[in-house]
Amino acid sequence: MANDLGYVVIALDARAHGKLKDPNMSLTQIMEALQTDKNFKPYRNMILSTVKDRRVLLDWLQSQPQLDNGNIQLAGYSMGAQLSLINCRCR
Repeated sequence: MANDLGYVVIALDARAHGKLKDPNMSLTQIMEALQTDKNFKPYRNMILSTVKDRRVLLDWLQSQPQLDNGNIQLAGYSMGAQLSLINCRCR
């Protein structure tokens, strides 16, 4: 429906989610390391990699002449909402 109205919609998985799951460290293991071992590195890497993924996508979208780069909107749910806000502040 959004496409019919002229919008381009792109849905992304965060690192360690969906198709981007790491077979060597599940999201559950990342969260357990954060909570039990106070090991922040896997969680921090997941967040930073996800933010970088979105930044690369935003930069690419802004370079596309067929798109109005002054009218790019971000939205998300749960962690996606947090990451959308982080990426908005990085612009």
